[in-house]
Amino acid sequence: IKQDSGYLIVEQHETPGLGDAAAESMAELIKEQQTVNVDAVTSATITSEAIKTAVNDCIQQAKRKE
Repeated sequence: IKQDSGYLIVEQHETPGLGDAAAESMAELIKEQQTVNVDAVTSATITSEAIKTAVNDCIQQAKRKE
């Protein structure tokens, strides 16, 4: 994860106020800590894991392009 890299959650179908907030929170945590090994958001474990999986997939795709 590059320090200056951005992220964009293009589409999500989470519960308003819970899952959608967790997705944004997870993306911020991953960017701030520069790792996908962050704690899941309480009450949104599945969403948290989905975001970590998606970010990790993007990282692997970017590495293949280098």
